[in-house]
Amino acid sequence: MVIYFNAFYEPSRLADHMLTSGLLSAFAARDMALFPPLNISEDAESVVIRALIPGATLNDVEIMGYARTLSIKSELVPIKGSYSLQERPVGRFQRLVDLGFEPDPELISAGMKNGVLRIVLSKPGRASGRRSSIHKDTAAANPAGRVRSCGGRDVVRPTMDVIEREEGFFLYLNLPGVEKSELSVESLSRELVVDGCTSYGLEGCERLHNLEFSDVHYHGKFTLPEDIDRGAIKAELRDGVLAVFMPRRVREPERIVIKVT
Repeated sequence: MVIYFNAFYEPSRLADHMLTSGLLSAFAARDMALFPPLNISEDAESVVIRALIPGATLNDVEIMGYARTLSIKSELVPIKGSYSLQERPVGRFQRLVDLGFEPDPELISAGMKNGVLRIVLSKPGRASGRRSSIHKDTAAANPAGRVRSCGGRDVVRPTMDVIEREEGFFLYLNLPGVEKSELSVESLSRELVVDGCTSYGLEGCERLHNLEFSDVHYHGKFTLPEDIDRGAIKAELRDGVLAVFMPRRVREPERIVIKVT
């Protein structure tokens, strides 16, 4: 990750814009009109910016600035394969934020967990005098289990990709902000059911200025192909993306030669 502020960097225009690679499906292009979505809040000491970038790590993100403008830039590379469905955003993107003040690059901290980027910028004259470090947040080890009640939150179907290969099907779902302890993946008869709750709550006395995402209950239900080996399905949650591998059953040969002794 790069954080860079100086007079030689100047955005092409001081407004939100996105650079795309031409690899977007119609569904993803619609959702990427303002990608990544941003929430901006502040308290007495600092301004906090949160962005949802499932599939990216802190090392994939470039934070740059010119005067009072902050730029968040990265690129999401598509997974190679034959797509049965492609909804997850891919390509290059950039968001620009007018901060209203010129931040001190020595007093900026950034962390990322479960596909959620969090940037903290100290306000002028509010710095404690201690230099903030650029760090990567890590999730505590929590056992996976049945998801708790999401408390009446809006139910949202996660954005997903489906890739078919000879060995089976690969399902990728964007679940930014979902912890393993808040995620349930179950195979029920011929269906795969995914549930997960997010928690983007404001911390302390933060006041919200920009809201582009809120807490949701992710829920997806998918019909499994008949040739799937349900007992061998595997799932992994990493960087806000749930990857599910659904292998095909090994077919017995139609003709078997029996040795006579």
